[in-house]
Amino acid sequence: MRIYVHDVTGRDGVQNYDFPVSTRSKLTYSRHMAAAGVASIEPGSFVSSKSELHKRFLDNADVLKGLSDLQDPIQYWLAPSLGCYKKCVLAGARSFGLVISVNEDHEKKNKDGASLDEGIRESREIIMAAAMPILFKLSFLFG
Repeated sequence: MRIYVHDVTGRDGVQNYDFPVSTRSKLTYSRHMAAAGVASIEPGSFVSSKSELHKRFLDNADVLKGLSDLQDPIQYWLAPSLGCYKKCVLAGARSFGLVISVNEDHEKKNKDGASLDEGIRESREIIMAAAMPILFKLSFLFG
């Protein structure tokens, strides 16, 4: 039996702190995950500049550059919208993660008030434009 670990700490973990996490800490953590044999990681997120999380990921380009020598693990950079996907491509990412909401509440919260139909249309555009591996994520918001 094989177990594949996908670590989201570089993206999701950073979102939960009330203080900025240094670029050096992000690089060190990601390299530790690589040394441990983790199959894939999410070192960061290309989020909308309107997002409250935007400031947490201002160093994406530096983190991406600092990990550019790693072939493994696969680095999926979260890009939740077409604009974010374009930033991801310009920064030189080799793969990305795409969140597809499965309910209206999650879509509105995650994508600046967009409807579920708008989000699905935009996701389709991103998929059609993508020239790199995509990690699809289905997300749901309770309550």
